[in-house]
Amino acid sequence: MTKHNFDDDYLLQLLQTDETKAIEIIFKTYHASLCLTAHRLLQSKDVSKDVVQEVFMKFWTKRENIQINTSLKAYLHRAVVNTSLNYLQKNRRNPTDDLNTVEAHISSHKNTAEDYLQAAQLTSDIDAALSTLPPKCRTVFILSRYEYMTYKQIAEELQISVNTVENHISKALKILKEQLQQYL
Repeated sequence: MTKHNFDDDYLLQLLQTDETKAIEIIFKTYHASLCLTAHRLLQSKDVSKDVVQEVFMKFWTKRENIQINTSLKAYLHRAVVNTSLNYLQKNRRNPTDDLNTVEAHISSHKNTAEDYLQAAQLTSDIDAALSTLPPKCRTVFILSRYEYMTYKQIAEELQISVNTVENHISKALKILKEQLQQYL
């Protein structure tokens, strides 16, 4: 994919005058990296593409009123992270689905049924504990622990300092330790 060397001010001005060309350039410039960001959180190529498409659609429909205080790249990446987290929140698996899966396995693995139940309960408890984290703290934690990003990568991705990333991780671990005390 062709990378363009346009600065944010030029692209945002172009968006006001030649909207179609501007959105095309913005799309070609950022689409691939936005899909990677979404995929890190969602673990699905198709859902990631849908999320990025949704972000571009919102960007297009709200283009006249958008106020960008950071870079265009940071703005779009933040929108993708937030939309991805919203998707995960809305589509969180129901614990009963996990139990239904466990029940299906019980008939063929009777000697490990207790293991499946414990795993399903742990998964459910971890999801519940993660949902109690403040949004930014949860984002940082997911990028660190589930996407294996370094603190520096997270800081660059979210446009925050490495120190702030460390603080969010400390806070998340403290909250999760309290919430999951029964497993420790």
